[in-house]
Amino acid sequence: MAANLLVANLVMATLLVGPFYLGFALWLSPVSVGLIMSIGTFISICIDVPSGYLVDACGAPRGLLLGLVALAAGAFALSAMPMMLGVWGYIAAITILTPGY
Repeated sequence: MAANLLVANLVMATLLVGPFYLGFALWLSPVSVGLIMSIGTFISICIDVPSGYLVDACGAPRGLLLGLVALAAGAFALSAMPMMLGVWGYIAAITILTPGY
């Protein structure tokens, strides 16, 4: 239950803060913001089936731990990388964060 709460809070924070950061801090157009925000959804779609196979092969506890590690690494990257690399840092951080969902 605590892991679900953590994931839900992180996902909602990403979806609520991301567009404002991309639009106002990085001065991107609404079209660019939409395209960048859809990268996470695309990665989530692509990783769903392989992550299911991974959980079946390794077991639920290891799969949960791996997902939480990916979330933690992605959250850290999301807090640091966009400041250093701008849009590309945001994209890289979302790429790390999204498979942990």
